[in-house]
Parts: sequence; structure tokens; C-alpha cells
Amino acid sequence: MTPQEQYDYKRAWLQLDNQVVPIHSDNLWKAKLWVRENVDRTQYSFRPYTDIYEHTYYFEISTDVEEFKKLYAYNKTI
Repeated sequence: MTPQEQYDYKRAWLQLDNQVVPIHSDNLWKAKLWVRENVDRTQYSFRPYTDIYEHTYYFEISTDVEEFKKLYAYNKTI
């Protein structure tokens, strides 16, 4: 896949259906390493500082989400 094709593919699934997983900023580096080792570049997206002490990952495939949530999901308590 060319870089342009990768970009187009990622934008297509981000607009349609994606799985959102917020993580605490303390887990950023561990989460980043896990994602790079276990998920294809075109099947996730990352947005930094989506809230206080929070970053957000967006995944295309639900099995990746389940594995990632077990390790790094951030559940806010109000």
C-alpha cells in the first residue's frame, strides 16, 4: 500500500465505524509500544490530550480493542 492509500483507508474507517479507547497519560509509552507491536498501522489512530491526563486510541478491529482495553483502558471516576 502506498502512503496515500494508507491515509485514504484509515480516513474511510475513521469516518464510518471505530472503537474508541481512552488511556491515562501515565500509560502512554506502554500503550504505544503495544500498539506498534500488535496492530497494523492502518488499523488504529491516536489523538493526544483529548482530556486532562488522557489520550485516545481509535481502532478499526474489535479484537484489537478487547486486548488493548484489558491492558490500558482508562475508566474515569467522577
